[in-house]
Amino acid sequence: MLMIDAVQNHVRSVFSHAMRVVAPGGKNQLRGKRGQHLAGTLLRLNLASLAGLFACLTLCLLSTPATASATTYNVVSNCGATGNGSTDDTAAINTCIGRLQAGDTLLFPQGTYKITSSLVIDVANVTVDGSSNTATIRAAFSGNMLLFGNPNGFCVGCSLGPSVSLAFTAGELSPAFTTSTSLGVNAGDYIYIHQGGQDYSTDTCVGGGSPPCQGHPTNCDVSGCRGEVLQVQSVSGNQIIVTTALHDTYDLSLNAAVAQKLQNPLAGITLKNITLDGASTAAMPLAFYGVANSTVSGVTITGANDPPSSGSYTLFANVTYGLNLNNVTLTSTAANLAQLGISEFGNVSINGMTISGASGGSALFSSGANGSVVNLTVDGTLGTFRPFKTTATRYTTFGSLTVKNGTSYYNGLSIEYYSSHNQFHSCLVTNNGTSGAGTGNAGINLFGNYNQFNTFNNCTVSGNGNIAFYVSSSDALLLARDLYNTISGGSFSGDSNGESVIEIEGGGTLITGATLNGPAGTNYYGIHLDSHQTYACVNNNTFTAHAFPSGAIHVDNGYHDLGSGNNLNGQGSNLQSGTCP
Repeated sequence: MLMIDAVQNHVRSVFSHAMRVVAPGGKNQLRGKRGQHLAGTLLRLNLASLAGLFACLTLCLLSTPATASATTYNVVSNCGATGNGSTDDTAAINTCIGRLQAGDTLLFPQGTYKITSSLVIDVANVTVDGSSNTATIRAAFSGNMLLFGNPNGFCVGCSLGPSVSLAFTAGELSPAFTTSTSLGVNAGDYIYIHQGGQDYSTDTCVGGGSPPCQGHPTNCDVSGCRGEVLQVQSVSGNQIIVTTALHDTYDLSLNAAVAQKLQNPLAGITLKNITLDGASTAAMPLAFYGVANSTVSGVTITGANDPPSSGSYTLFANVTYGLNLNNVTLTSTAANLAQLGISEFGNVSINGMTISGASGGSALFSSGANGSVVNLTVDGTLGTFRPFKTTATRYTTFGSLTVKNGTSYYNGLSIEYYSSHNQFHSCLVTNNGTSGAGTGNAGINLFGNYNQFNTFNNCTVSGNGNIAFYVSSSDALLLARDLYNTISGGSFSGDSNGESVIEIEGGGTLITGATLNGPAGTNYYGIHLDSHQTYACVNNNTFTAHAFPSGAIHVDNGYHDLGSGNNLNGQGSNLQSGTCP
């Protein structure tokens, strides 16, 4: 901009010199009195100055950026779609998609658009608009409906380049890491950094034997590795500085930490105010692969062909950064599950989403960090899958999360495999799982495999089978490594046919300011501190009178377990009184 201003000032100067008015003989005669005519003058054009003026004007034109006008492509009026629900509109819509350039809009007027093959958009900075939710795209085939991303990358991890190992371990919350060789990235690029970890769901003991034992720390859980997508701020040699921070310790020697470049990321997508109808045939109505800084808003997705064992999703996002999902509804019909799948992510944001279906709803967050999820409701009614699950999800905030009506022993919230430093504010977890002791079910269940430093603030947990809140030790290797988790405030109700209302098998747990309403199962308690755990701190909790005949708080070994200020309402406790360190 400064260059353009300088050129324009120079043009004004040259123009003034070139158009100077001079008298014959070269003397300036512009000194007449007011009202006098300036007789005897000539307009002489300085040819050298005119040549300079022409050159400057040319430079100005070249230096001024061109402003290409954005185009709206109406799939009906511009490309011949009918929107009548019976004619195959696939070819017409693809004609419009083929014309899209950055800044353009693909507009679906009111109507129902039948498609018989996938619609693929791989142009950045485009908008898909469904005319205030009056437009529906309906599938008449069994594949995937609407896909955004690199066309060579429509599978899990396919948008990533080769793996490059780290040069040395990079610490948690560090702003940078270093690779052993060049990753080939520049400022503004995106990378996926990841590693293995032990005690995943299928881990086994090294050298045989029985748990608890050492596992295989370079492998990953079936639901994902420990990792996240990050944006590059700057590069210095093989050192890569990121825009946020690393949200795990990435260990080269122990966990084989590597990084991969996101190739040809698709950024600036807006999908808004449209309905995608899978008609119980399309396996995946909406998918994003390798997409960055994009927004979905006011979208309804229904009728996905997602049987619980299919491995497909109603909405799936793989290797994404800065994906925003606002006011989205996922539903299903027939014997299908409405599923949200967010895997290998960074900075995901959800504000307003409901998930339910004929075979329940489910939400999975895997291998990512630094997210914000607000007002997500998952209804697992008639489901045969976990209604809510995190795998290796870190430093993500969940606000006003509702998980309800899950079936069998699949829990309400399942927190698994290195899911740490997450915050759950004002969550509602109700009516999940089968009643009865020994099922392993819980309203909130931390699985025992390194889920640490999670905080549950003012959550309401009631009507769930067996246990309301469970910090477990029972994953593959029985390591009981779910440490330093916090319950702060909230209300917890149990199951009269189940176990204790709150069961803790991981060390360093803080329980403060909670209300325990009961009931507990026969011979169980309000809070049970199991023999696996140590250094628990239990302060200022209230236990409903007469709800816990066997005792409000029971401690198995009491190793540095302390508490004070608890209102037991006359019920027993063997917790040592004291101030927590």
